[in-house]
Amino acid sequence: MKKIIYRLSVVAAFFALISCANDGTSKSSTPGDVVKAMVESIVNEDFDAFIALNINKKGDLSEKKIKETKGFMGFIKEDIDKKGGLKEVIIVEEKISEDGLTATVKIQMAYNTGKKAAGGKTKLIKVDGVWKIKSL
Repeated sequence: MKKIIYRLSVVAAFFALISCANDGTSKSSTPGDVVKAMVESIVNEDFDAFIALNINKKGDLSEKKIKETKGFMGFIKEDIDKKGGLKEVIIVEEKISEDGLTATVKIQMAYNTGKKAAGGKTKLIKVDGVWKIKSL
């Protein structure tokens, strides 16, 4: 039971972290692009790109949070590989607030096996014109 709860919480946390379609420097990316890029950074094991796409309440992530996130990403990559590898990230819904400073993106992940998994909602904020994943 503990393993099930742990895995569910890890998957939920994963979707809470999802982010940007490039290295975080493009001002033209949409929130959905950021989320797709975050998933791609996990699949490609590009931890630095993943970290660059995230921000927390205090600004950039602390060294401790970076180490925790890198370990977490390895777990998620392993889970994706067990499911046959990622074929595609599908944007189910993208909502941008009226003021244009926050957004919520809901995704679905399609695996090479043909199976799909519903994703959670990822919250993003716009910082200096760049969309960033709002981390815990």
